Amino acid sequence: MSITFSELRHFFDLDTKELNALAKVLLCNRQTPLPIGSIKSNLGHTDAASALVSIVKVLIAMETGKIPPNDNYNKPSQQVPALVEEKFKVVTEPMPWSGGLAAVNSVGLNGVVGHVVLRSHKKEKVNDGLPTDEIPRLLVISGRREEGLKETLIKLESKPVDVECLSLLHDIYSRNVPNYNYRGYTIFGKDNNHREIKHYENLKRPVWFVFSGMGSQWPGMGSKLLQFPIISESIQRSHNILMKKGLDLLNIISSTDKNIYDNILKSFVGIAAIQRFLGRDLETALRFDVQECCASHAGCQCMSTYR
Repeated sequence: MSITFSELRHFFDLDTKELNALAKVLLCNRQTPLPIGSIKSNLGHTDAASALVSIVKVLIAMETGKIPPNDNYNKPSQQVPALVEEKFKVVTEPMPWSGGLAAVNSVGLNGVVGHVVLRSHKKEKVNDGLPTDEIPRLLVISGRREEGLKETLIKLESKPVDVECLSLLHDIYSRNVPNYNYRGYTIFGKDNNHREIKHYENLKRPVWFVFSGMGSQWPGMGSKLLQFPIISESIQRSHNILMKKGLDLLNIISSTDKNIYDNILKSFVGIAAIQRFLGRDLETALRFDVQECCASHAGCQCMSTYR
């Protein structure tokens, strides 16, 4: 497959050398003109980011199916035979493009120096990215300034939910971004969006032990969780393994028997003891109802006061 578009660096006195060099490589045995362009004619010189800007332009062209036009192109340079002979075609009007292979060239005195070939992604977007279920979506992102982060969240909330876009954002913000000290989230769902933004102090994170009350393990709670495919599949795998030991996990999770979780209190105490043994001393504990006893045990308080 041949190159269908080439994005150039377009660097002052290197124009002629760049085009003539690319002509030797990209025009060999080519029967049709090769469309070329340079984002620099639209944006100006972007210094060290120029290669990335060029890649972004090509990606947008691949997504929209149109190559943006060059500005300020009047006539071909006589020092570039491929331009004079129209073997190179400078894109001066929005040009329909079906994609394929695109070459991005970067040369200059600073920034990235190299050449990359991109292939357009032909995956068809199903249902415009809309979810196939009614499960709310949580998005957690960060930003350098509170105003910018708020504007980003509002813009995302104003559009229909796109699960592919959310997946990409999850991946981007799954790692810490230096100096992005504002953290925010929003929940996409049927109800109004829930949004909150807070400034993050880059301090050592405290260890909290959470002892939920017995009411949080209400009978039949598993039937609500099983609507999530990833949870349902995981539970089913565990159920198949435990059934060999005579333990019906699906019944435990979805049962409406009020006594089904009687052993959870013992588990809380045991888990807390293991955490203390490993040296994970807690800063504080959240507890409710009978779990006051577990929290006191974790904090080495006298349990006799709770009898």
